[in-house]
Amino acid sequence: LQQHIVQLRFLTTAYRTTAYPATAYPTTANPMTAYPTTAYPSTANPATQFHHNSTSYNSKSYNNTIFSIIHLLKNS
Repeated sequence: LQQHIVQLRFLTTAYRTTAYPATAYPTTANPMTAYPTTAYPSTANPATQFHHNSTSYNSKSYNNTIFSIIHLLKNS
């Protein structure tokens, strides 16, 4: 269990600290650049905070991440 937690911490830290070159992508493809809020309906806009709409992208992504971690810990 401890090994899994350390591995998860390492993976999330490595992911968070990955630097994307800001000039290598157009605005909509660069993960480090804010998405234009007017280009999408609210349910499909990744920039919308997950708790504003239960069907939004971020809500599903957030919940899937949490459930995956719980599943991993329960089965370790």
